[in-house]
Amino acid sequence: MASVLTTTSTVTCVHDGAVTFTGQTKLRFATNPVLVRTDPLLTNTAIGCKNSGSGITPCKNVTGITGGVAVKLRAGARPVLLDGLAGTTNGVVAGLFQLLKTPSTANQTKLTAQ
Repeated sequence: MASVLTTTSTVTCVHDGAVTFTGQTKLRFATNPVLVRTDPLLTNTAIGCKNSGSGITPCKNVTGITGGVAVKLRAGARPVLLDGLAGTTNGVVAGLFQLLKTPSTANQTKLTAQ
């Protein structure tokens, strides 16, 4: 079982830029909204990415999620995000898209899902 991410969780790109995800109001843990997979993903932004230099694009948006999405637990018809969250951003180094840093930190262990 993986811990559910909430608005107090830490999700970053590999360059330590903070990624923000949409919290929702239907499911909360200790008053904090759980994070859900949004559509489109580009509404999730990375702030403070340190990826810079000639021919390098800093991470600004999440472009895909490849893991860490609950199979059964949903909030408002959207799957919740788990501490195994993995994905890509629009940051580019040598033509390769950059990744979200895994594992994310849920900052709680009581609410879990598969």
